[in-house]
Amino acid sequence: MGKQKRIKRQNQDDSANSVAEKSFIDKHFLKLVLGVLTLAVVLIASVIFLPNLNKPEQVEVQINQEVYNHGKKLYEANCASCHGLEGVGNMQVQIPALDGSMHSWHHSDEWLINQIMHGGINMPAVGANLAWSQEDAEAVLTYFKQWWKPQHKRAQPGEIGE
Repeated sequence: MGKQKRIKRQNQDDSANSVAEKSFIDKHFLKLVLGVLTLAVVLIASVIFLPNLNKPEQVEVQINQEVYNHGKKLYEANCASCHGLEGVGNMQVQIPALDGSMHSWHHSDEWLINQIMHGGINMPAVGANLAWSQEDAEAVLTYFKQWWKPQHKRAQPGEIGE
């Protein structure tokens, strides 16, 4: 009889161990499944949303064509000789680009208008020297801001030419 009790007890112990092992495996399996599902959700979300983060908005901004044309005429006659016809500047002689490739879009409209009208360190007071009006300076600004990328226009503090 003693041997049967030991076998029965052994079977009970084996059964208890089996249940404990099964519970342990079930918990880890559940964690694994939840981890895989979480990873799948993150991957799907990144495929859907990440490609759109750096895309510039495709919003067409209607500018006043008359103002733009006036600004182009003034720019070509008075600014292009230094800044270039396409606003690329010349850093060898400290003339910054206005085409958005450098820092011009970091400045406010007010600061840019002030530079056009009253000059700066290496910039002559074109507006004041030629008796330009505020509208003339704004027209030039409207003209060269059209070279900027949409994200530059959105980041730049100002609304002239937009």
